[in-house]
Amino acid sequence: MRYLANWAGALVVLALALPVAQCQEKPFQWLDFKRDTDLLAKVMSALRETEYTHVREVGLVGNHALAVTSTRPKDVTDFGFYTDLDRYQAFAVDLENGKARQIWSGYDFEMAGEANFETSAVPDMLFRYKNCVECEPGTYLASFAFDSERTTWTLRRWDKEDAVLIDAALYEEPWQGEFAYAVTDLDGDGFDDIGAWIVERNTKTGISEEHLRLYTFKDGRELVTTPTLANALELKRKICAATSVVSGGQDGKACVGVTRSSRTKSKTVKP
Repeated sequence: MRYLANWAGALVVLALALPVAQCQEKPFQWLDFKRDTDLLAKVMSALRETEYTHVREVGLVGNHALAVTSTRPKDVTDFGFYTDLDRYQAFAVDLENGKARQIWSGYDFEMAGEANFETSAVPDMLFRYKNCVECEPGTYLASFAFDSERTTWTLRRWDKEDAVLIDAALYEEPWQGEFAYAVTDLDGDGFDDIGAWIVERNTKTGISEEHLRLYTFKDGRELVTTPTLANALELKRKICAATSVVSGGQDGKACVGVTRSSRTKSKTVKP
């Protein structure tokens, strides 16, 4: 992860003599803080009216930057790169007018990879985060998307959801939660989707509840669907068999059960 403390403010006064377009060979690039000091100076100048302690990530499409910063509470004396109390923010930065607009905030931010949910020259930037600190947090998967029509960075919203829950520490005995998710092509249309499966189990009674969701982009909009009973098992199998970089829970109890049942079924099928 790229990293720059706000006290390195001398970069802000650097002047750009080279147009941004001439510095880019690809539609999207992550800035190298040591090499791309002129572009970084422009981004930091646009962030001058925002409150932050460190610049963590800066990505660029033309004159439109995605900037991730973190803010450390003033009473925290830990001066290391990261602390659990750092609050992260993401901004859509227009380098032409020097304005920054906040599009997200959360804790324990981690870049996760890229995904192509729709036809676009710029893939989504996936990330994981927690929704709170000093609490029982949930871990979420979300993505930054570049809106080519509005020429700005946004947080992709799945219907009314800003993110997909992929883990949680909020269960109390005797309840336990099992999570599995995957970002890959789950419906065969050639584009990535997100499949998320949650099994909530009462260890005393054996009662369980399931939540299975498919997050996909169709006909120009984001959709969140609950598969029918006939399609649910196939989606679970695809989630549990996923080998994509952005996935988790494939070795959990729920997935082990699905994998075992699939193997049993294949052995009993007659030629």
